Amino acid sequence: MTSKQDSDLLSSGSVGSLTIRRPVKAPLLKKQLLYFVVFFALTATLSWQRGSFHAELDDFPDEPAHYITGLMVRDYIASGISTPPMQYAENYYRHYPKVALGHWPPMYYLVEAVWMLIFSASRWSVLLLMSAQAAVFALVVQRAINRDLPEVYGAVAGAFFLLLPLVQRLSSTVMSDLLVAGLVFAGTLCFADYLATPDWRRAAAFGIVACLAVLTKGTGFVLALVPPFAVLLTGRIGLLSRLSFWIPVVIVVIVCGPWYVLAPAARHQDVAEWGGIYPSFQAAGLFEDALRHIGILPLAFAAIGVCCRLSKSFPDPSLQYRWAAFVALLLAFITFRGYVGAAGESRHILLVVAPTLWLAAVGVPFFTRSIVARGMSSRLVTTVVMLAITFAVSINLYRMPAKEHRGFEEVAQLLFSESHVRDSVILVSGDATSEGALIAEIAMREQSRPSHFVLRASKELSSSDWMGRSYTLRYRNPGDLLRHLDEARVAFVVVDPVLRHQPEDQRLLLTLPVSFPDRFALLGSYPRGNSAGVPSGSILIYRFKPELTSSKLTSRSCGEAGIYN
Repeated sequence: MTSKQDSDLLSSGSVGSLTIRRPVKAPLLKKQLLYFVVFFALTATLSWQRGSFHAELDDFPDEPAHYITGLMVRDYIASGISTPPMQYAENYYRHYPKVALGHWPPMYYLVEAVWMLIFSASRWSVLLLMSAQAAVFALVVQRAINRDLPEVYGAVAGAFFLLLPLVQRLSSTVMSDLLVAGLVFAGTLCFADYLATPDWRRAAAFGIVACLAVLTKGTGFVLALVPPFAVLLTGRIGLLSRLSFWIPVVIVVIVCGPWYVLAPAARHQDVAEWGGIYPSFQAAGLFEDALRHIGILPLAFAAIGVCCRLSKSFPDPSLQYRWAAFVALLLAFITFRGYVGAAGESRHILLVVAPTLWLAAVGVPFFTRSIVARGMSSRLVTTVVMLAITFAVSINLYRMPAKEHRGFEEVAQLLFSESHVRDSVILVSGDATSEGALIAEIAMREQSRPSHFVLRASKELSSSDWMGRSYTLRYRNPGDLLRHLDEARVAFVVVDPVLRHQPEDQRLLLTLPVSFPDRFALLGSYPRGNSAGVPSGSILIYRFKPELTSSKLTSRSCGEAGIYN
């Protein structure tokens, strides 16, 4: 029971032996702003501690593509939108061949572009954007929990969310996963509100948020399975006959349908090459991802939170509907993961981290009250639970992943110090991540974009699809390759040796400085060589001395396969 003073601030509902306390409306704006500042400071500090502000954008193969695409949208808006968008994108791709608009939807890039226009396109700026996204996500988690539980539960859950190693990693890399997961969680909350009060406004709110999620990333389609599962869990089959129930479907089809039907590669090669739409689910793999990225303690309390409803201990309909919506999201994710091969990446577990924490927050007081009811000291139980949470937080901090500085920043600085000619051509050879990392570092430093031309050896000297399959070598002897470098007017060659499974085009490229030493001058390496020579695996930077036989730049970038990559 609460004191009279507490009862002025809290309304109560009984959950068996558990009391669910709900804050009555108070001056929330200042308090929520304070929470945001604390969450943002925590996330930015963790990102700094991880080394992200001093490392290249290469934590995931997709990271440089997300940065370059957002930068392109920013530059297009800043240019006054005077050029047809496709023409501008094709020209931009010829300079920085890591544009991914078409393979991914536009929402994330619009968010990036607006942020870059207001602040800057620097590494610090975009990483602070990621910290802000994580802080907003944590704020939504905190507010969702505090609708049903005392404030401390929401605050602890929001901070715990930010301390998870997966969240730490994704909040310090330029990726769209945080935004889509936050929108999926917000959409699920909207549908819970619709279950409580099924009218067209709440249905439209769910449809709009679902649109934003789907236009951020294809994994947002997981929301399509939330309504049917939630209806089954609540037994409200009659909702299917309401016109309002189908409003979200109409909104998503009208707004998102054209993109996924018409945009190049918007369906990830129709998903077929990723695994297709057929049973591919492995329960052990999903549980392993959940255990690794969420942890045993939140999962255990979430299981208790599920059992709260199964024991029919929720008298409050609104709480029941939120429970049903979040469990529906878990079931939707399991189904999505099992039948869509593209959803199998480990980081996609982020989609269900927030609902798991909500269920865990409900499970904690139910567990403590149940134990106390059996005669144990409430102080002892509370102490044990707090020690367990502290231990889990400590483990998460210990497991905080470091972001490696690989040296592409120094390579870009060296190239800019050597290059005095605008629009000079740079050939970079490495894997997809390292090529993209150098492209991002070069574009980041340009005074006026687009300027330099960067050619990717993996696309220029060979051909393959988005995933690197169907590999075909374009040039099979050093002489042919040397003539191509002349025709392309290459000024600099950067090679990041692929130590495992080195592609044929890179092996051939590395023979040129040996076969034609008069045409290549080694400007440096990173890490820099010593008296013993260049360390194995160092990034090599050459100045190439072309024999200008052609004034035409022969980049095979834009759209051999009809997509940007």
